[in-house]
Amino acid sequence: MQLEDLTAEVRPRSHWEAVDLGFALVRRHFPRLLAGWLLCVGPLWAVLLLLMRWVPPVLIIFVIWWLKPVYGRVTLFHLSRALFGATPRLRDTLRAWPGLLVSRLPFALISGRLNSQRGLLLPVQMLEGLRSRTRKERSKVIARHSGSTASSLLFCCAGYEMFLAGALVSLLVMFLPETATSELFESFLDVGIMRNGVPPALLWLALGSWLAAMTLVEIFYIGGSFGLYLNCRTHLEGWDVELAFRRLGRRLAAIAAALALLLCLPASGAVKRDDPAGVAKEKAAAHGEIRTVLAHEDFKIHKIKTRRPKGDATGSGSFNGAGIFNVIGYAIFWAAIAFAAWKLVEFIIRNRHSLRLRARTTAVSAPAAKSVMGLDLTPESLPDDVVGAAREKWEQGDFHGALSLLYRGSLGWLLVHAALPVRDSDTEGDCLRHTRSLPDARPRSYFEKLTVQWIAAAYGDRAPANETMRSLFEDWPFGSERRSS
Repeated sequence: MQLEDLTAEVRPRSHWEAVDLGFALVRRHFPRLLAGWLLCVGPLWAVLLLLMRWVPPVLIIFVIWWLKPVYGRVTLFHLSRALFGATPRLRDTLRAWPGLLVSRLPFALISGRLNSQRGLLLPVQMLEGLRSRTRKERSKVIARHSGSTASSLLFCCAGYEMFLAGALVSLLVMFLPETATSELFESFLDVGIMRNGVPPALLWLALGSWLAAMTLVEIFYIGGSFGLYLNCRTHLEGWDVELAFRRLGRRLAAIAAALALLLCLPASGAVKRDDPAGVAKEKAAAHGEIRTVLAHEDFKIHKIKTRRPKGDATGSGSFNGAGIFNVIGYAIFWAAIAFAAWKLVEFIIRNRHSLRLRARTTAVSAPAAKSVMGLDLTPESLPDDVVGAAREKWEQGDFHGALSLLYRGSLGWLLVHAALPVRDSDTEGDCLRHTRSLPDARPRSYFEKLTVQWIAAAYGDRAPANETMRSLFEDWPFGSERRSS
């Protein structure tokens, strides 16, 4: 690395001005940075997404997010070389990618993943080649100078990433036909009330938008962090002063050579080269003075002999495996904790129904609610034949009234016959969660279907299809009797 080869102006900057310098470097090389990212990171993402056929999507999304520190190494590899005029080709980036992927991978994924200054400390790990204690001390010095700005930059970029992902989802939805938009809206309602899992279309739409947003934002984040790192070294090591002295030295080199030549010409005549005896006498005198000086006590070499105990086998060339075993033990410890936490979350999710049922049986039974979400559930407010009255309103074009009668009748049956602990303050989602303790699947599935249509009509002013309403009328599982007091 030669400072004279720098393609950017080196001078002390403020922190956010240094971030702008990194962004400017990214804009200058953005096409190659994006191409290198897609060629290196794209296949890795493709392999992970392919595993979604056998692995839960949530776990794959978590792994993609956790590997973020690895993706930035591609951007840093290109910028660090392009800054000194040696812009790498895509072939060079692909050739270096395997080494960048595995270099100090355990440290990056265990100790440095949750560090809010990971972008600032990435050049210390990948470019300076320091290890263990020296790297820690160097990282502390760098973080002390620009650590707060690096953390702020990380949080800002995380916000930009979420905003950009949402904007891309909204943009893609605008180009879909109306039927597909309605299906996505109903799927979103299903996810909101936790009726089913995320539909594949909605999952891939959100995941693709997120990966595209991550690609754009992460490249600029690494560039801004690299600008902070360069500014930090300029302040700490005086790169601008060194470059100024080097430029001054080059300008004065010719003048210094001419002055040295002029000073050597008079001195060359001071010694008579045609007098060999005088020259030999001067040499003998000089050797005598040198021997006199070297014979002084200060120039003697003192040797100290030390004896090492026989039991001490340590030495400069001995192998010290304590550090390696510490790293391995540290990695195994955190891997075990992560695995235990994953199994605990999986157990809670798998047994959430039984856990809720046990908690419900120990609670004190509350009196039945008379109104829920402003809907009157008193016996006088419901007709004797709920389905017949709802069918009449539907034929009159009042789909709000028809769905309201069906929803109120269902809630009335759930309060009296199923004795569910529905409260006045419960929402549609709360009522739906109460029905999951029903032993019979028929009323549970019917109420889920009715809840989706009721939310779409009440909050989205969307009328259900004729086939949907016909199935709601014909599949009514709660009987025709009115709620009794």
